[in-house]
Amino acid sequence: MNNTQIRFNLIVLSLLFLPIQCFCQSSRFNWEKAKPETEGVSSSTLNNATKYLDANFPYYRAMIIIRHDKEIYEKRNNKKVFSSSSDSIKAYISSYSNIRYTVLDSIGNLHNIRSCSKSIISLLIGIAIEKGYINSVNDPVSMYLPEYFTNCTDSIKKTITIKHLLTHKSGLINIDKHLDFINNKDWVNFILRAPLTSKPGEVFDYNTANTHILSAVITKVTHKNALEFAKDKLFNPLGIRNVKWQCD
Repeated sequence: MNNTQIRFNLIVLSLLFLPIQCFCQSSRFNWEKAKPETEGVSSSTLNNATKYLDANFPYYRAMIIIRHDKEIYEKRNNKKVFSSSSDSIKAYISSYSNIRYTVLDSIGNLHNIRSCSKSIISLLIGIAIEKGYINSVNDPVSMYLPEYFTNCTDSIKKTITIKHLLTHKSGLINIDKHLDFINNKDWVNFILRAPLTSKPGEVFDYNTANTHILSAVITKVTHKNALEFAKDKLFNPLGIRNVKWQCD
């Protein structure tokens, strides 16, 4: 793989996560516009990225690129997104039949950012450390949620650290594969009481349980739920005003 391919792949990967952040920022900060070449970026590479998105992610909403504090590229996808009641959307999300997803018809509405929320939780953990609410990523989770470990007989489970949660190496039950957790009144308790699937730090397992426990840690140390803390320390400073965040 040559350098051009590497740059192109990085651009495409990043763009999958940019629309909401850039939409909010551009409306607040009014980025100065500039041609890509004046900021050291090839227009042909950006056009190729757009073609890749059109071919592989037809329902993306927008692609906006900021470089050197200037907006060098913007592409809005005006393709009509299928109705949530149509057969197409039912087929599209058939593998997620137990989970409600939002598919939008127009720019400006709330977007379900799905696993991007994991990155937001990671940012909030970093802010909590910076503000002194959490000492270190190497702290055991049991330090912050001792009530869930009082009767725990698994000494290995007590070694799970915040870093293990952030890196998806906690060994906790994968709730993305065990959707029955939704019917449980206390998701944190369900996750932490279930047997480990691997020793903490050894196996990577992309798992929403990790970020849910991180959210519980944030709530415990800040005395605010994750949404309240995010609004105060992250969303409001970025000009992100319209947010919905489900709670258990």
